[in-house]
Amino acid sequence: MIPDLQCGNNTVCFKPGSDDICSNMTFTFTSCTNTSFQFNRSITRDFLDVKNINQTAPTQFPVEFKAELPPNCNLSINYTCHIFYPRRGYYPEIHRFNETKNLSELEPFTDYECIGLIKDKNNVNVYNTTEVHVRIDCDLEIDFTNTSTTNTSSQLTWTTTSNRCKDVFQNLPKLLFDCRCGDSSQRIRLLNQTSVGTCYITDLQPYTVYTCWVQPSNDLEARKPFQVKQKTKIGVPEDVHNLKLEVKDHNTIIVTCNHSQIFNGPERIFKAQLHDGGSSVERNDETCEFEFKNLKYSTNYTVKVTAANSLFESNPITKQISTEYVNSGIVFHVFHILLTSVALLLVIYKIYDLRSRKSQWPGCP
Repeated sequence: MIPDLQCGNNTVCFKPGSDDICSNMTFTFTSCTNTSFQFNRSITRDFLDVKNINQTAPTQFPVEFKAELPPNCNLSINYTCHIFYPRRGYYPEIHRFNETKNLSELEPFTDYECIGLIKDKNNVNVYNTTEVHVRIDCDLEIDFTNTSTTNTSSQLTWTTTSNRCKDVFQNLPKLLFDCRCGDSSQRIRLLNQTSVGTCYITDLQPYTVYTCWVQPSNDLEARKPFQVKQKTKIGVPEDVHNLKLEVKDHNTIIVTCNHSQIFNGPERIFKAQLHDGGSSVERNDETCEFEFKNLKYSTNYTVKVTAANSLFESNPITKQISTEYVNSGIVFHVFHILLTSVALLLVIYKIYDLRSRKSQWPGCP
């Protein structure tokens, strides 16, 4: 039932199909006068054209090729591959034939050229197929299973899955994972032949929302990143600086300071404490400006100032200052004026009282 092919004058050709190779075929020729003759022909495997072998390249792990071989020839096929570097960036277009790999040794995200070695029943190589380009890009998905933070670090734990590359992670020594939160990052490999990875990212700022991400990559290319929001815990506020103390009206102390406004948490408050060695006074305010009035004269005071949030206070900054001494001569002078004024008032009162009495008793001397 094979159609004939015209091969030239007085010549008829037949092309055996794959199912006909390695079998005996009977050819029947019938003339116009209904006379016929037959002859038999053995179709050997030499009729096999390797260019016509349909090869389907693998698209997932475990790696398997599908190749259509003549079913009657008792042939088997074994594929070997070598790494192929296409022209990409600064990499030259070269073949590395000295790195032959079996299918079980192939890795994702790598370009290979593979050749099928066709062997007979005696395991003797009889043909080679044409080369087939193979590259399997795993459709990696990351599922975050645990995320936690301190006030300066973040922990990301995830499970990596792939439909195309199931159970292949133990064979991925070159697969890396880049973790990043802000400007801090870490790069890890999966350990203990598992699909579970954990990153510890340090040097973060307290009480800050970060967009953290994990990105799989190999030596040359990065994959799609996967993101998660993280907020670090409350930390210690930054210290105040440039603390200034000033005495006003002899017994009033003015306190001011500067601050970066980095409180690392909610409820931004400044606290100032005033100590004289015995008692103490504390003031809180949203700005670092305090006034302590009606203090003791000529007394040493210690002032301590901190910045505070809802949980923590900064390191205290302290300074000492003394209220001013009041001059005793001035005090005496003021006292003398007061006494003179009182005496003058008494004299005036006496004169007034005397005149009042004379007006009431005009006959009296």
